[in-house]
Amino acid sequence: MARFLSIFAGLRIAGLSGIYNPKEFNFGHYERPPFSGYGDVVSAYHVRNLDHFRLRQLRPKDDDKSGNPIDIMITHDWPGGIADYGDVEHLFRIKKFLKDDIQSGKLGNPAAGKLLHELRPKYWLAAHLHVAYAALVPHKASGDAPRPQPTKFLSLDKPIPQRQFLQVLDVAVAEDAEKRLSYDEQWLAILRTTDAFTSAERKSVYLPNPGDKEEENGTRKDFRPTAEDLAELRAQIGAEAENLHIKTDTFRQTAPPLKLVTEQAKMVPSSAYYRNPQTAEFCQWLGIGDLNKMLIELDPGNVGTAFYLSEGDAETSQVAADFGDDDFVVDDFSANVAEDAEAEAEEPEAKKSRKDSPV
Repeated sequence: MARFLSIFAGLRIAGLSGIYNPKEFNFGHYERPPFSGYGDVVSAYHVRNLDHFRLRQLRPKDDDKSGNPIDIMITHDWPGGIADYGDVEHLFRIKKFLKDDIQSGKLGNPAAGKLLHELRPKYWLAAHLHVAYAALVPHKASGDAPRPQPTKFLSLDKPIPQRQFLQVLDVAVAEDAEKRLSYDEQWLAILRTTDAFTSAERKSVYLPNPGDKEEENGTRKDFRPTAEDLAELRAQIGAEAENLHIKTDTFRQTAPPLKLVTEQAKMVPSSAYYRNPQTAEFCQWLGIGDLNKMLIELDPGNVGTAFYLSEGDAETSQVAADFGDDDFVVDDFSANVAEDAEAEAEEPEAKKSRKDSPV
């Protein structure tokens, strides 16, 4: 499950993948292939409390609420309560079955709703509910300080004919801004100081409340980066600015490719589990635990050899094969529009995302 903070052209871009389900919210990320049942397949894309906890540490250390700590937030799920800040009646006309979930407060991720007001991103981009929807969220000022910019929320539909699935946004950046992806020092420091909370087990992970006072025994409650945290980070990775640049030439293909979508291919059992070399390198560089390694140590079985390490041949290698147009099978989503619409009318999208999975 991805949660990140990167910098591009001076913009702080944060993200959180997956959807909210209270059943797994407080657990560690315990799922991995091969999946023993459908429940683990579903819960693998449920967000966790730790993901939100780390993002909350991006709040200003002095609790200044006059600015926008994040420029762009990208999530799959909608933040809880966001429908109240847009044309909700228009939304009801398009998705009638969402009305009950919105009025009962069940639509969206309530933890992400808190992030919306704490991090106050200038833009929040989401998906999941297969409908185009815009909202404008104002933020309160701190005392006599100027009010922060409101958050512009935008969700788009799925990319099929007759749907609003594409929109261009103009975001102002400095003329001399560096057009390359970089890590954010504060985020790296947060990953280091909260590393002890990383868990690969199916049990609740205790997280301190950032608003609590420090205990007498020195147990840390607030993990917003301090000068000491940043100094320790630079001692680990180096103080040079180029060390923060994200490498784009080290990606390796770990799982074997699927070139043709056939009925037989859909019936194959769950694949083996593969280590991710990019993740391993990043964790070693930063000096934090590798969740992939932790998952393998808990269950060493069914671990496959990474595809890039296997010999491969011209018939199966994505590197060696000459991929022409005939090599790819692309779903014709337009053929399923009527079928999708009928399925959506049967049950609310939000309820689909919260269906109880086997425990």
